[in-house]
Amino acid sequence: MTVLGWTRHRTNLPSGVRSLHCGDWTILVSDDPSIQTARHRLAAQVSCFDAGLDFLPTAPAQNIAIYDATSFTRTTDLDALWRKLSDRGQFSVAVRMAADQEHRTQDGRSWLKTRQAQRQRQRHCGTMLADIVAHLKLPTTQPRHTENSASCDVLVQRDDTNRVHNAMQHLARLMQGPPDMRLCVTGLWPPFGFVDLTSKTEAAE
Repeated sequence: MTVLGWTRHRTNLPSGVRSLHCGDWTILVSDDPSIQTARHRLAAQVSCFDAGLDFLPTAPAQNIAIYDATSFTRTTDLDALWRKLSDRGQFSVAVRMAADQEHRTQDGRSWLKTRQAQRQRQRHCGTMLADIVAHLKLPTTQPRHTENSASCDVLVQRDDTNRVHNAMQHLARLMQGPPDMRLCVTGLWPPFGFVDLTSKTEAAE
């Protein structure tokens, strides 16, 4: 049995997903033996979300035992999250630049120059991402940085997704930056980045 999340609704369950009632809550589970990896759990959760189900998802990379999923329903944590996340999903937003293709052996001066260029790319990506999400005035996760990108998740009401998506694309076109800098928006996803219930979870293999 794989736990997919929690909801207060008992309808719109896609094929392969069933509900376990626990007080005011319904735990979404699947008995499909093929759902053993984070990728398969994610696919099942997206299927629920795309079917219109409003729910609090578990982290796909975490394999929560049914005992722990039941225990969470007896705390105030789920109630607070439901008030915050009900009827919402997340966009995953990233600003990316082309990676530096310089791989040959470098002397000290060239290496420093390459590092400076990498830091400049990081600053460009981080600045553009921060400017975009500041204009949106919506809840976001902490930014994540790599050598050539900056990313975060943005919490959006389901009925506001088109407006927010168009606003991000419009803001990106208005901003000045290197020609190879690109905005990438994916979603709408279940609000994974805003559900923090990790204290009783078991890491998936």
